[in-house]
Amino acid sequence: MAKKQRQRRPYEVGILTAAARGNSLQETALQNDVSIRTVQRRWADPEFCRQVQSLREKMVNRAAGGLCASAAGAVECLAGLLTNESASVRLGASRAILEQTIRYRELVHTEERLQHLESALLRLKGIPDENRH
Repeated sequence: MAKKQRQRRPYEVGILTAAARGNSLQETALQNDVSIRTVQRRWADPEFCRQVQSLREKMVNRAAGGLCASAAGAVECLAGLLTNESASVRLGASRAILEQTIRYRELVHTEERLQHLESALLRLKGIPDENRH
């Protein structure tokens, strides 16, 4: 039988949100009109810590989505700067493009190597690799 979750008190959502944002114990207590001891008790609860981690992951994923949505515009902006009259602006744009291209290539290379190693490990364990082509 599934464990019944207790009802959250109204301030607990505020404590959870403040904790996920990285606020100090004192800031969290002040913002939610509770004692520091209450915040400490919540942090001592492993389930609360899991909830904080889950909320942080959601916040990071949301921010990453926004960055991805803006990336195409940033690339167009950098590409547009390559024709700027100022040599220093062109140089800066060129550097940024080259640096990011190299970083991206390194990331892709690392990901390919990791996939290869994971496939090799699965083969060694006798587990079919569903990602193999």
